[in-house]
Amino acid sequence: MVKTDPYRALGLRKELLANIEDFDWLVRTLALGEHLGKKSSKRLGSGLEFSQYRPYSQGDDLRQLDWKIYARTDKFYTKQSEIDTNISVTFIPDQSASMKYEEAGWSKQAHAKLLIAILAFLSSENGDKYGISGIHEKDLGLIPHLGKKHWQRFLNHLIHLDESKAYSKPMIPKVQEKELFVVFSDLYEKDQEWLSFIRTLKTRRNEVIVFHLMGDQELNLNFNKITLFKDLEDGSELKIDPTVLKTDYQDRLLEWVESLREGFRNEGVDYALINMAEPMDQLINRFLWHRKKLI
Repeated sequence: MVKTDPYRALGLRKELLANIEDFDWLVRTLALGEHLGKKSSKRLGSGLEFSQYRPYSQGDDLRQLDWKIYARTDKFYTKQSEIDTNISVTFIPDQSASMKYEEAGWSKQAHAKLLIAILAFLSSENGDKYGISGIHEKDLGLIPHLGKKHWQRFLNHLIHLDESKAYSKPMIPKVQEKELFVVFSDLYEKDQEWLSFIRTLKTRRNEVIVFHLMGDQELNLNFNKITLFKDLEDGSELKIDPTVLKTDYQDRLLEWVESLREGFRNEGVDYALINMAEPMDQLINRFLWHRKKLI
């Protein structure tokens, strides 16, 4: 039996991880920041149960430097303990049928999986627990945890995370203290079920980030001839002339996006519109700098 390479299956290039590993995922600030008024106390340090190492960052406790590793690698690493980690990150991917939508051979679901893998990697590097919440009853998710074995389980879980065949109402995950929920969705809904679901996640002690995934063609409607459009949720079809409807379509789309942005802002939820055509490293770079501005 041939083993599946999770990096290849997810499109997770190791050089991409190498380029972003110096960025601070800022989970501590995200989970406890502006809405609570101050950061967490030390979460990496001399806990009772040693978990792993991570590269030294300015501000880390110098007492936790491992000089033996420095002697071998000429690089500074700090010890961290799982017991001191008081923030967990739960990734919540939309698994509805509309996430099967593809552009340039790349689906929204595949894009979400790659984003999740990258942000989970950053969470792991920062010593924060990370997991996946099951959206549908058939997917029980993966409890937030740390460690190399968990990373492998996490990647394998992502590989086998399939879209549902039809719309299904999201399941509310069990909320723990000081948790960051990261939602990945195209936000297509029937009766504001996604907006209601996201509101249930946001509390005084939790932070929520929403990645709104859309294709470049979805955003710009750059079709130059009559095109048949199919609703991936209910199978209905509609033939239209995009050249005639483009201006009205873009106006309505802009109105929808702005209403989403304003609504999430009022709820204390961070919203990021993602164009699938944007290079992944550029996207991550832009998003993390956006987060830094919120400190």
